[in-house]
Amino acid sequence: MTTVPTEVLLTREFDAPRELVFEAFSRAEHVEKWIAPDGFTAQCVVEFHKGGTFSVRMIGYGMDHTARGAYREIVPPEKIVWTMGFDDIPGHEMVTTATFVARGAKTELTVRQVFPPWDALTPEQQQLMRPRMGGAKEGWTQSLRHLGEYVKR
Repeated sequence: MTTVPTEVLLTREFDAPRELVFEAFSRAEHVEKWIAPDGFTAQCVVEFHKGGTFSVRMIGYGMDHTARGAYREIVPPEKIVWTMGFDDIPGHEMVTTATFVARGAKTELTVRQVFPPWDALTPEQQQLMRPRMGGAKEGWTQSLRHLGEYVKR
């Protein structure tokens, strides 16, 4: 068995002001434009406030995945913390933190996604989670590239 990651950590600089990059996370019509990795489309519902919920349905390559979660912390325009779990893998939860740092007219965004403890998942959940955990870094890399393209427009 290969080792699965426990978290994803990515930092990227955007040629856009911090408020604009933060705003791209706050409304479904924005999130749908950038959140899906290459080859996928997204449908989102976003209630952007502490305790608010969201859902993201990603469709592509013959797959259809829905993730849902809740916002734990929102500090405009500095930080967002949210939970997320996949509908087809009940009983697990990832925690994602996005921090936004102004660098002049640019923004440094750091995304840290922490996965549930591997040994807390059933063998069936592990089988479903392994490819998602293994592909999370590449998926986030593609999504952040799309975000960069989106905030340029």
